[in-house]
Amino acid sequence: ACGLCLGLLERGDALRATLAEKIREGGYDARTYSCSIVLPVFCVFRHQILLSYLREVVGEAAAGECVELKDVLRWLLTAELGALGLDGTVAGVADPENPALTVGAACDFVHAAAAEELKCLDGLGGGRRRPPGMGRKKRRRLAANGKGGGGGRGEPGEGAAPAAGSTSTASTAAVNEAMDGMDAEECLQLLGGHAADSVGATTALRVHLARFALAGGRPAAAAWEIGRESLYFKGRYLKLSRNIPQSPWVIDGERKGDSSVEELICDPMTKLFGASECKFHAEGREDIDVRMLGAGRTFVVEVKSAKRCDVGGKEVEAAVNEAAGGAVVVKAIERCPASAMSSLQAEAETHRKTYVCVCWSSRPLKEEELATLCDTRDLEVFQKTPIRVLHRRAPAVRPRTVHWMEPRLLNPHYLVLRLSTQAGMYIKEFVHGDLGRTQPSLRDLLGGGTVEILQLDVEGVGFEDQDT
Repeated sequence: ACGLCLGLLERGDALRATLAEKIREGGYDARTYSCSIVLPVFCVFRHQILLSYLREVVGEAAAGECVELKDVLRWLLTAELGALGLDGTVAGVADPENPALTVGAACDFVHAAAAEELKCLDGLGGGRRRPPGMGRKKRRRLAANGKGGGGGRGEPGEGAAPAAGSTSTASTAAVNEAMDGMDAEECLQLLGGHAADSVGATTALRVHLARFALAGGRPAAAAWEIGRESLYFKGRYLKLSRNIPQSPWVIDGERKGDSSVEELICDPMTKLFGASECKFHAEGREDIDVRMLGAGRTFVVEVKSAKRCDVGGKEVEAAVNEAAGGAVVVKAIERCPASAMSSLQAEAETHRKTYVCVCWSSRPLKEEELATLCDTRDLEVFQKTPIRVLHRRAPAVRPRTVHWMEPRLLNPHYLVLRLSTQAGMYIKEFVHGDLGRTQPSLRDLLGGGTVEILQLDVEGVGFEDQDT
């Protein structure tokens, strides 16, 4: 195989045929594509050595016009992708209705001689070859004075030779960064060699380049990864069951709940789009035994590598609602940008929440006692991290606000309470007090005794639910 392209260009027709087969097998309805190619470190290393030689022979400007192997491969693949009816994407321009196909080629080359040749790169790691602002003359002056300046390649004049049998740990980015702008003398130094007194550095490097004519072993191989940029859908869900958590919940190998909101929404969408998977993101969450009512809770689903994109919001709603069997209902599904995910958390922290709960009091209650709750506005409550979540939440005291309360007495021991609170408030703990860790609590406001919460529902999440 060619010592520079490692056989990739020689096998160009085979690479194109394999790519076409992979795309046809994928069955994507994409109209555009984006392409990424990762070359073997060995290939990038040899290309940089060639550039060092060309800079000495034909000058910096002419060497800069040398076409990189990655560009040639991209031209070959572009021709094949165009024949398949795909257009290349323009940077910064995307079609949210029909995301681009993502074509990735990871090239690899394995050979004992190549591993030996790459050992001189081990000192490069992932860092810079030289400190910022330090030019070649300064590095040479420091080296001559014995003050280093090799920047991780060992002392000047020494070849960085790791233990026998080791392979290079340098990445292609580190190689490009470290070797960019190297002249012939620096390149020889990296390779562990020196120009003889009667032979210049350029001639000595040319002798080294002559060994690159052929590469032993099998040609480099390319592994294809075909996918698609993600689609995003935003909507609201209602949870009508008291035995479904928002996300799959497993404790000590035992599953809790019948299913989950995430699965009931994502599984039908994955099937509908022919996607590799769907990721669920919601604006906050409710406990497994709490229903989500009212207008519902906002969520975003990321659909990864969808084979089809001609699916609208109504079709998604129908598929999810049929599969969920009434336990979860989704509505107002529509396409959205990826930025909608990042805004979910910000909205969750600013929106008010409206709840309704059924409570029991050990002490008989009177209507007059509940009147004080109706008159309460913007009550500041301090909540220590609840005992039930201390195993997963850091201990802290969180100030929260109860904006208003509407109690309704069912009988002397039972009442229904509607309340509007700041986001992030623990309602169950506000009712029973959590052994004094929430102050004041509903128990305190009702004058003591024991107060327990029997049922809890979320009635509203968002600005539209702020006023009673």
